[in-house]
Amino acid sequence: MNQDRAQLRTDLCDALETLIGSLSAGGNSHWVEWLQSDLQRLQAGDDTYAVGHLLSAFGGMGSLNDILYVETGETWRLASKPERMLRQDL
Repeated sequence: MNQDRAQLRTDLCDALETLIGSLSAGGNSHWVEWLQSDLQRLQAGDDTYAVGHLLSAFGGMGSLNDILYVETGETWRLASKPERMLRQDL
């Protein structure tokens, strides 16, 4: 495997680990499990399936795009359902 591809895999794994941690802290078990599956496949070298599956998590109703974080002082947290509903009108 060429070095650029190896670095891209490493960077993607690092980003997934960060996102998994944030979603886990927010109690979003569905997306945590989804992303952990992709992370494990990437770490095992199954790039094609993992990246395709990861990309399918974006777009459409109920996708990762629908997750809303709100700022609370110097930190961010997952928005509650009522907060998400209120912000849909913004």
